[in-house]
Amino acid sequence: MSKYSNIVMVMILGCFFVFSANAEKNKEHLGNGKMHKEKFQEMKSDLNLTDDQAGKLKKILKEAREECGSPKEDKEAFHTCMKSNKSIIHSKLKSVLDKDQFEKFKKTKREKHQERMKK
Repeated sequence: MSKYSNIVMVMILGCFFVFSANAEKNKEHLGNGKMHKEKFQEMKSDLNLTDDQAGKLKKILKEAREECGSPKEDKEAFHTCMKSNKSIIHSKLKSVLDKDQFEKFKKTKREKHQERMKK
């Protein structure tokens, strides 16, 4: 192999390792849905949801995410859509949760938002 072929090969291998590392990092961050499942389980526990309530809540949240698209594609548009649908989502949640659960849900969301804003 020529000197230039070796340089090109080293560059290609370097790019491969960089992309592999980034893909692994994103996989850990996204957790292939694992993070969503863990957060949902935490919410189920915090709000003391019944299995029936949990199933209905999952459906409501899934429909909201589907309507607003993927945050991976356009994060700003996703958040704008979710904010504009907030009252609709909350009214659906109120139909599933009791008053105390809904208040705790709102309080927890507010606290987590404040934590994110500090970062």
